[in-house]
Amino acid sequence: MKGLVNYFRYKRYREKSYDYFIKAGDRYYFHKNFKAVMYLMLAFFIYPLSITKRSRLNLLAYSALGDKYTDKIKFAYHLYKDNPEYTLAHKLDYYGNELRQEGQSFKGNSILMMAYILNPSYISKRKKITKSNIVFVSNFEIPKRKISKNPLQILKDTGKALTNPGKYTYGFREKLSNFPGIIKYRMELAYYYFRYRKFKAQSKDLYSRAQDSFNNNRRFNTVRLLIPSFILYPLSLFNRNKWSLMINSIIGNTLMGKLRGKGN
Repeated sequence: MKGLVNYFRYKRYREKSYDYFIKAGDRYYFHKNFKAVMYLMLAFFIYPLSITKRSRLNLLAYSALGDKYTDKIKFAYHLYKDNPEYTLAHKLDYYGNELRQEGQSFKGNSILMMAYILNPSYISKRKKITKSNIVFVSNFEIPKRKISKNPLQILKDTGKALTNPGKYTYGFREKLSNFPGIIKYRMELAYYYFRYRKFKAQSKDLYSRAQDSFNNNRRFNTVRLLIPSFILYPLSLFNRNKWSLMINSIIGNTLMGKLRGKGN
């Protein structure tokens, strides 16, 4: 008799837990993730065995971590578990090279580093990725139709254009429809050119001011001007004169002269 009572009692708890699970699903659908997590916690508390249900765990992961991070975790899990005939290092090496081929160099190189740590032999198997030199505006351009100088060919082309005008006006219509994209691309090129040119000019100005400060024996101010000069134009990190000015400002001419004397 007691067992029968417990059966119906736990069955009620299981049904109540399922109701909370349905409510959690509704909250997740309307992007109320915090409430969805709360309802799932209640469902687990009322009927602890429900934590073994994969549907509950999936909903908890998506509600607590969000779609983006949950999908990444699931991808990493399947990358590890699927195709057991291949090692994890082999899978990471393949996936990393695929990302590099698609243009995601930073992400691909990060994954390749993990593959090299697991199996250093893959360093020698690193694939060379051919960088594309294609100008993106070419996606909008239509190849020009060649016009023959032969009079007979001109007459034939004229006849074809008259009988099928849509075919020969297609290129013009396509250019016209892509014209806003071409203009946008050209404007972005001009913007970035003048933007980085401006930063380079500002970096040079700070460098000249740093030189004046160093000549006036204001070493701290020299360092304070050189740091933003590097930040504004990172390519100036390869400027040997800037680094020499930075080191002389930090160490000082006296100590630098002593170090050079010891070296000699």
